[in-house]
Amino acid sequence: MLYLGGGYVVVTNQMWAFNVASSLWRNVTYSGSVVPPPVFRHKGTVAGNSLYVFGGEVCNITEEFYCNATTYLNTTWSFDFTTSTWQELTNAIMTLVNINLRYWVVKLTLLFIQPRTGHSLATVNDGQELVLFGGVPYNNKIQLNDIWVFNIAEANWTQSMAFPIFFNSILTYLLSIFQ
Repeated sequence: MLYLGGGYVVVTNQMWAFNVASSLWRNVTYSGSVVPPPVFRHKGTVAGNSLYVFGGEVCNITEEFYCNATTYLNTTWSFDFTTSTWQELTNAIMTLVNINLRYWVVKLTLLFIQPRTGHSLATVNDGQELVLFGGVPYNNKIQLNDIWVFNIAEANWTQSMAFPIFFNSILTYLLSIFQ
């Protein structure tokens, strides 16, 4: 089965499934009222019985169906194939607190995955984790080279390291062949 969701010419939150054996498309119906916003340039990967989707852009459509402004996302969603339900897992923010009692300094640092598009997302470690690499942030002035790991059981992101590759599809390919 091949799954396709979102879009660019027509931005939607519908998902379609293509049955390779029968060469037929079907619209996937959702149970429940929680669904992700209509997005494009997002990435998804399957682990177990779920599809995981991260990031992308939400478009403000004018009457002429022209995208006049976009909002970049840093949200993580999962779609359970058995129950046909969506769940927002995290907004990709991790908080670190550093307390220095000698100087009575409390430093609060927020590490978060920048909202992005054009990134890579792959399933690794026998479907236990997702790896996100690179992409383009909202200002479109730099190509990100950061790596984040999502622990599916704990539903949290951890920053791994920066990686000096500018074309992030290479990482997705390498991760897929060395699993």
